[in-house]
Amino acid sequence: MAQGLRKPVTYGSGLGDNRVYLLVDHRMALGLLKVGTKRLFVASQKPSVSAFADVQGAFTEIEPLCVLDFYVHERCQRQGLGHDIFEAMLREERSVPAGLAYDRPSPKLLGFLKRHYGLQRYQPQNNNFVVFEDYFAQ
Repeated sequence: MAQGLRKPVTYGSGLGDNRVYLLVDHRMALGLLKVGTKRLFVASQKPSVSAFADVQGAFTEIEPLCVLDFYVHERCQRQGLGHDIFEAMLREERSVPAGLAYDRPSPKLLGFLKRHYGLQRYQPQNNNFVVFEDYFAQ
């Protein structure tokens, strides 16, 4: 598994408001992409005017659509299938890559986002979500 987990963390039941996009060939799943809206507190992008710690201005509350799981079978990687499923999700959700948050993205996903969408600058967050600087420029 891409994140070194010992068991699956995504099940068919209990998805709540999350949506799963599956890429299937006949009866074989080639890839999946799970998204859902989450309420996040992220480090504020605005520099503090005061020299003193400003707890209220330290974090910004956002509620973006989040990429929660993204996986393409090893045999099918680097063939454009991940890009296809990602683009299908963007069309269906009426979103753009910079407008999403990414839950614990793997180095492969970060490379994918940089290569296809030019996303690379972000501030590390304590909650392990990645929100690119371009999110705040929208």
